[in-house]
Amino acid sequence: MRAFLVYATLQSRYNIYMIIIGDVHGCLFSLQELLRKVKHFSEPICFVGDLIDRGPHSKQVVDIAMKHDCVKGNHEDLLVHEQEDIFPGSCSRYHIVHMKNGGYETYTSFGGKISDEYMKYFQQLPVYKFYNNIKVDGKPLLVSHSFAGSCSLHDDHSLMWNRWFYINEEIYPNSDVPFFNVFGHTPVDNVLIRNCYAMIDTGCVFKKKLSAVRIVDGMSHKDIEVYDVLHCD
Repeated sequence: MRAFLVYATLQSRYNIYMIIIGDVHGCLFSLQELLRKVKHFSEPICFVGDLIDRGPHSKQVVDIAMKHDCVKGNHEDLLVHEQEDIFPGSCSRYHIVHMKNGGYETYTSFGGKISDEYMKYFQQLPVYKFYNNIKVDGKPLLVSHSFAGSCSLHDDHSLMWNRWFYINEEIYPNSDVPFFNVFGHTPVDNVLIRNCYAMIDTGCVFKKKLSAVRIVDGMSHKDIEVYDVLHCD
């Protein structure tokens, strides 16, 4: 009995986990396959945004994400701006941009019109989420859509849209940022992990992979586990 209590205490004290999933973009079957791959962990999940657009099943992906944590991606932000534009419909500049970037597939998956319930969900998504109880290399976990280390956390637009860095193996973001940032937004061939970030958009909607990372409180960035599934939509 005593051994069990000690084990339980250690579990509750040290084993705080998070599964973070990259840009899904309406790829429902790929998401379902990835969730099957990580289901045995039964741990909290957070999405990095861009649930919608381009892929065929945005609504069904959103229905899954609504049961978990999620931050706002630039595609959710574009949809919100489109709906709030003073020139609604086909005259909206946001509508034109959205349709060119996968909006048609999103509206089709919602049956042509997105209800107020879903719009409220998109509007209220946070731009980033801090998990102060989960630390990597001693730094608290921060999940955002784009890299947060190059801008202020008050700069909502940059946290969703920033593409300042294109991967160059000779240039990395500043390792002195006070958090460990997991983000997506810019597709890479494989999950890229460095000492202050994990970049996890692996281009699922472009027929590549959907990826997730498993973060454990107290771990080193070198020990982060990566889970991938090939695009199957």
